[in-house]
Amino acid sequence: MSIGTDLDAKFAMIEAVVWGHELRLRALEGHAPPGPIPPPPEAVTFTFNDYSKQAASADRIYLSGHTATSICCQTYPGDDNIYGSGTAERADLCLTVEQTGALEGGDQWWAQSILLPSDYQIPPACPDYCPSWHLLCDFHHTGSTGQANLQLKAMTPSSDSGNPVGTALPPCMRFELNAQGANQSWDIGPPIIGRWFELVYHVRWSSGPSGFWDIWLNGEKKIGYQGPTLYAGQGTYFKPANYHVPYNVPVAVIHDNVRRGVKQSQVTRTHLQDSHHHHPHH
Repeated sequence: MSIGTDLDAKFAMIEAVVWGHELRLRALEGHAPPGPIPPPPEAVTFTFNDYSKQAASADRIYLSGHTATSICCQTYPGDDNIYGSGTAERADLCLTVEQTGALEGGDQWWAQSILLPSDYQIPPACPDYCPSWHLLCDFHHTGSTGQANLQLKAMTPSSDSGNPVGTALPPCMRFELNAQGANQSWDIGPPIIGRWFELVYHVRWSSGPSGFWDIWLNGEKKIGYQGPTLYAGQGTYFKPANYHVPYNVPVAVIHDNVRRGVKQSQVTRTHLQDSHHHHPHH
């Protein structure tokens, strides 16, 4: 390509190659003048090579074949002590803080699809954990203590932590929020097993009162929250997950269609109930 009419030098086109967490710029011909690296696109769909993997071995995370881009995260009994999991078992995908782009004051839309296979078993109530939980995804804070900013769990809750087996309640899916001075949870229905479900998120990232989460499950609005969404001075990063208490069975979770954008149409074509609600700035 040429720049201006008074320059006769031919400059190369630059190809941006994204691999894992690195951005490599390769000149295909000649030399280009120095200049800033352009910002990332405002809308992106994340695929297999965009994620780092947190699993017992490389064969635990693979393209599942359900769709061209779906990813299976698989655990087997004994897959514990993985990236700080302790006795819990883990096979997670992980984006970086930069890929997630959750900046103080920023407004984002996200979408993702999850499949719990037809042979999926919910973690049963057990004496060692109350509730007995299985983490399916989270926006994880960058701090070393505390809970994730937002996480979705399939779980078997109990009404009495002293007797979780004897007081077990019906299994549910639960969102839990933790941020600066805020913690809250919402049960959004029973686990959906054997068919894909879509989650759509609209978030304003803030450690103060101007933050919000709007969350839809298969187009139905489940959460409308106003308040902090970050811890002060911290970032967050997105993790499609398979992280659960040990319960002596192989466990698979299929993830697909993880998209980030700045407007609804960039992440989903699903009609969203009450998607035009406007949150005030504080």
